[in-house]
Amino acid sequence: MYSAEEGVVYFPPDEKYFKDTVLKPKQSSQFPDIDIVALTTREAKKHGVGVNSWTVTLHNYRLGEAHPELAMVNAYGDVDHNFLCGNKPDSRKFIVGLVRNLAEEYDLEAMMLESAGYCWGLEHGGHHEMLGTQIEPFTSDLMNICFCDNCMVKMREEGLQPDRMRELVRSIADISIDTPTNILRSVPIVEMLRNSYVLTADIEGLHKLLSFKRAMVNSLFKEVKETLKASNPNVNLRVITAGGFTGGGSGVMGRGSEGVNLHELAEIVDGIDFIDYVSEPELVYYHVQWAKFEVGDCPIYVALRPSFPTLFTKETIEAEVISALEAGASGVEFYNYGWTSLRNLGWVKHSLKNASSRLS
Repeated sequence: MYSAEEGVVYFPPDEKYFKDTVLKPKQSSQFPDIDIVALTTREAKKHGVGVNSWTVTLHNYRLGEAHPELAMVNAYGDVDHNFLCGNKPDSRKFIVGLVRNLAEEYDLEAMMLESAGYCWGLEHGGHHEMLGTQIEPFTSDLMNICFCDNCMVKMREEGLQPDRMRELVRSIADISIDTPTNILRSVPIVEMLRNSYVLTADIEGLHKLLSFKRAMVNSLFKEVKETLKASNPNVNLRVITAGGFTGGGSGVMGRGSEGVNLHELAEIVDGIDFIDYVSEPELVYYHVQWAKFEVGDCPIYVALRPSFPTLFTKETIEAEVISALEAGASGVEFYNYGWTSLRNLGWVKHSLKNASSRLS
């Protein structure tokens, strides 16, 4: 049994990179005397293996609880201590500090940013939350829009009326949450998604609000890209994002909740780490082919989960690897080494070998 610490890093952070923000990274107290990033890069180099840094940014309960004034606030005024607001200057400076610290001090090939936007979905599982009803995917997406004072100022600057936008989100969420659960359980997911599409197309303010989310994420990645150019231009910038299109209730994490616009981000980043923790090879193919259409020449690396309950047979692992590559992925990744059995790691090797011979 292993209980990970909340919101820590696995290297000794240099305070000079964080002097302009109240948000300070904390090194893991379980590994206080080991620089795991340095250890990993050093040992990997001996074997000719490059290292990418999976860097979690705004998803940090430790910092959100310590600094609730920097946490996201939903349309009802609830503070989400689990997620920092990416529009806050202190949050931006924290991300820039992490990027500079890692890029300047370690031999990395790429910086992979996770949670550099909005929450993955309303249902996260971080604090044994209990909802009492089914949550529609669109409701999950809307409940992750931030209405803190800083975001409302930004909305006004973009020509939005934040009070009206907040009331619009609350009205939709009220209807959705108040819908009897037996009805929601009977409505096909495709019909829920059709409804969200129609609402977004018909209500101009709703469309602008969701565009506002995506613009914030784009601006954050532009800032990080400029930081990397100045700190270490040899390190690529990649975004970790969801393979699914929308959030909670659909069975997959969603880019709609995150506020990720792949079509626009593909012009900013050097690659996309595409999380597709699903059990159906056909769904992987479908997700990747449309993502590839959005991003054009930008590389997509599809992350699969080769362990129970997602992929736990040799055949399904191989089938998803082949589906991802046939649909246009530049490569595949596997999450994660720590909880994948040695037997399944052998299956991963087998699937890569077979996929290579089949697609060559």
